[in-house]
Amino acid sequence: MQLRTIMLILSIFATPLALALDSVDTHHLLNRTVLNQITAFPEIYPLDSRNQAVSALMNSEELQVAPPGCVNKAPLPASVRKQMNADEKRTMRKQRRACRKVLQAWYAGSLLTSGASIQTKMVLFWHNHFTSSLKKVKEPKLIYRQHQLLEQYAMGNFSGFLQAMVHDSAMLIYLDNAANIKGRPNENLARELLELFSMGEGHYSEQDVKELARALTGLTVDREVYETAFRQGKHDVDLKTIFGQQGRYDAKSAVELILQHPATSKYITRKLWSYFISVEDETEIQRLSSVFAETWDIKQLVTGILSTDQFWADRGNMIKSPIELIVGTTSLVGNHLISPDDIVRLANGMGQGLFNPPNVKGWPTGHDWINADRLLRRINFSERVMQGSMAQYSETLPVACQEGGPLTYAALPPVQPIHSNQCIDQLEQLLIDPVWQLK
Repeated sequence: MQLRTIMLILSIFATPLALALDSVDTHHLLNRTVLNQITAFPEIYPLDSRNQAVSALMNSEELQVAPPGCVNKAPLPASVRKQMNADEKRTMRKQRRACRKVLQAWYAGSLLTSGASIQTKMVLFWHNHFTSSLKKVKEPKLIYRQHQLLEQYAMGNFSGFLQAMVHDSAMLIYLDNAANIKGRPNENLARELLELFSMGEGHYSEQDVKELARALTGLTVDREVYETAFRQGKHDVDLKTIFGQQGRYDAKSAVELILQHPATSKYITRKLWSYFISVEDETEIQRLSSVFAETWDIKQLVTGILSTDQFWADRGNMIKSPIELIVGTTSLVGNHLISPDDIVRLANGMGQGLFNPPNVKGWPTGHDWINADRLLRRINFSERVMQGSMAQYSETLPVACQEGGPLTYAALPPVQPIHSNQCIDQLEQLLIDPVWQLK
């Protein structure tokens, strides 16, 4: 490894994180990085410093949940579908819709099960970065396979990640590259690859989009086996000029060119920074992106972001996403009150449909999570949880209210513990407080 790269990596950790870790620090760290603080808190709070807490969090393991059986079933080949009568096609579509619902509920359940890991939160981030939807792709197996890629690369190497997503069958269908052929290029994937997936607006020209689309021609999906395929005869082999560089680019070499562009590392760094910190710091973003461009190590980048003074100073001023609110609340009061199907329905109503973002730009963020309708749904959700908690008083609630218990540190700021017979009152105060909507 070059000396310059080593020095850049060491600079990530050149921040004063030897400070003692208290319950307020722990709450802030977990509030920004996991969905289920209740399980994660006892693992992090006993640690001595912020540095140790970040290290432990980054090395926590995600609990794996077996997928529903229907996603392991291969989609019917196109040749078979052509021979089906109307009733058979209706049955096929009905089964496919049922599997889509099962897949969404499975994901909601896995968010509860594995919510104490930052890996789970990172997979959500990438779902909103590399967007695809069940509604457009239709085949749940392809969406699940894409989800597996997100899990594989969520804390891995961004260079390999970007290549994998450009060649992913669900992505090729979602952004119409399956119809991108020589002589009739489709620019959808090329445009979003530049604008949303790699470097952001302002760093490429319309001509770059057109030339990149030509480089992506021939990359399609074989509808007989529903796997990514490359059709050499439909690929434009002529010279292309992208970012001022000329070559006979195909998908792989074009992505390599994108990764060489200085805007790419900075765009991804800025987007991850904004996922964890509300206020941008250009100096820190530039420092971190310089390291990222050398290694493309996502885990290292996230560690660097969580190790900045800016992260630890930036508290209680970001709005929770619907999934953060719903899963966090459910984990607090007990999973018996809210089912995975409930989570899917509630999140969809609040604007965060699992596996179904509203468009290629993904789910809303920040203040866009709050409008009159969505705020009312959030309030109604908290009221429903309270009614359920009162009707089914969980044995875990008195423990939650004890000194150092979940309700003590879940609030912003932490509250004083109260007697167990008042625990339900403390829970109510927490959930109806507008501050519970923040992180």
